[in-house]
Amino acid sequence: MKPALLSAWQTWALLSACFAALTAIFAKVGVENINPDLATFIRTIVVLLAFSVLLFFTGQFAVPSAISSRTWLFLVLSGLATGASWLCYFRALKLAPPRWWRRSTSSASFWLLSSRSPFSASVRQRRAGRGLP
Repeated sequence: MKPALLSAWQTWALLSACFAALTAIFAKVGVENINPDLATFIRTIVVLLAFSVLLFFTGQFAVPSAISSRTWLFLVLSGLATGASWLCYFRALKLAPPRWWRRSTSSASFWLLSSRSPFSASVRQRRAGRGLP
């Protein structure tokens, strides 16, 4: 039996990189004629609605009171960091020359292929077994 090319987490990471690239492309076009803060607000509403539908239809919605205070704390902090990241990213998209955002779409893909990514660990292990650097 042949082993899987990618593990489950690697597949999700690759999909994440692809969607991140699409996000940058769509956002650059979407932010052209509006304030970047308003663009971030609209994007946030879309994400909220999409995940609401996902949780509802998959039966994964949990009563908020069942979530621990520690989990709430770190999710709120993560949400604030995400919001700050999106605000900065949309402002950068609005102000940056086109060549910059084209590079930003490839950054996640580059990480996946770089020598420091978790994906390369299995390549390094195979090389080490054959005496290669």
